[in-house]
Amino acid sequence: MSVGRARTTKAGEVKCYDCALPAAKGYTRCDRHRQLSSQRAKEWKRRNMESYKAKAAARYQEDKERIKAAARKWSAENKERKRAAGKKWAAKNPDRVLNSRMKKFGLTAAKYHALLDEQGGVCAICGSAEAKGRGRMHVDHCHDAEERLGVMVVRGLLCNTCNLGVGYFKNDIGLLFKAAAYLADAPKAET
Repeated sequence: MSVGRARTTKAGEVKCYDCALPAAKGYTRCDRHRQLSSQRAKEWKRRNMESYKAKAAARYQEDKERIKAAARKWSAENKERKRAAGKKWAAKNPDRVLNSRMKKFGLTAAKYHALLDEQGGVCAICGSAEAKGRGRMHVDHCHDAEERLGVMVVRGLLCNTCNLGVGYFKNDIGLLFKAAAYLADAPKAET
């Protein structure tokens, strides 16, 4: 029996490509050599990452539409699996998720946490430590500055309730004063 290639015995048993021991079912190598082969491949990939990435990018550019179509098909056929994988990844990578969500405000996760620390870990309006809603304070930003100047101006972090309230009052200070006056003048229930 020669070493160096998989071989099937008369009994139908497959021998290892490297050592001639019985191969794992469905493979051409024994368990030990399968693991070594996998380790060697990982080491090669790590040593040659630039070359590997360049070749992968070239392959993608050559066959971009077919690859995208296959990915769309897989996503459509595996919606629950994809959603579960996304949730699992997000749970393992909360700072990366936060970085991604804060990017549109010009913030990083570190800047968000620093701003929250500046506010004492509470809502900038009501002082509540409970964020409500999605589980973290919302970034309040000036929509006017964004529209007029094209610049995102972050005012502070708000709980969900205060963020919605500011939005419902259309960021209009005059409306907020009218609402405050209305509440001050409204009849109070006797206690």
